[in-house]
Amino acid sequence: MKKYYRVFFYITDELREKFGKFITYYARDVVVEVVNMSLEEMKKVSIEVVDEFYKNKSQQVAVYVDKEIYDKWKSIPWHLKKQAQYLINKRLLEMKEKEGKHG
Repeated sequence: MKKYYRVFFYITDELREKFGKFITYYARDVVVEVVNMSLEEMKKVSIEVVDEFYKNKSQQVAVYVDKEIYDKWKSIPWHLKKQAQYLINKRLLEMKEKEGKHG
């Protein structure tokens, strides 16, 4: 039997309102995408942008992932976790905006 692990991250009110209870359905693929980014890509996100995101964070959500993705999430240095959470939110927002334009 396959074991799953939880990855927790914060989302904004805007995402909570747009995705509702389906946020975890959409977020899983985005979490995988972000953990597969290089640390250099995460470092490109300025601390000012991250701080602004954290002022607007709404709630913590969790997605279930396999051990490989969970281990990659854990391996992200603590000082880049906020950037990773910001990138998850940014990607989800882009996904929702693209979806709105096409359907």
